[in-house]
Amino acid sequence: MSDNHFVPQYHFRLFMGGKGKRYIHLARRDGSCFAHGRRFVRIAPIKDQCAPHNFYGSERVESWLGTLENRHSPVYRAVIDIAWGARTTTLSDEEDYHLREAILLQRVRTPSHASVRASSYTQMALHTYCDYLRTLSTTL
Repeated sequence: MSDNHFVPQYHFRLFMGGKGKRYIHLARRDGSCFAHGRRFVRIAPIKDQCAPHNFYGSERVESWLGTLENRHSPVYRAVIDIAWGARTTTLSDEEDYHLREAILLQRVRTPSHASVRASSYTQMALHTYCDYLRTLSTTL
């Protein structure tokens, strides 16, 4: 099983500060101790960030996400290049499409969204089951 990141590692690579570095500096939002009681952490490996064990639970899903991320990574780099003046042309229609796709995908692949989605599916299943029970005969 490959690493299951709900934030793709290429997002973190945009903030690594140089080629060859495989770490970022981070601050815990929840205020909990991350390493040795520190809220702010220098040199945190990107490999360990936003990667709960077996988050997607399927190599097939992971492979599909990898395919999409291969399309999205260059678009994020293009946006940064445009913002910093390294690129003078706007995004092509295809790049614009992939950027929108990447944003939508990132929005729905977080743990909080998974929790909301699971709750919605549970509610729908319970409603459907109640409707089914109402159709049954009251005599056995």
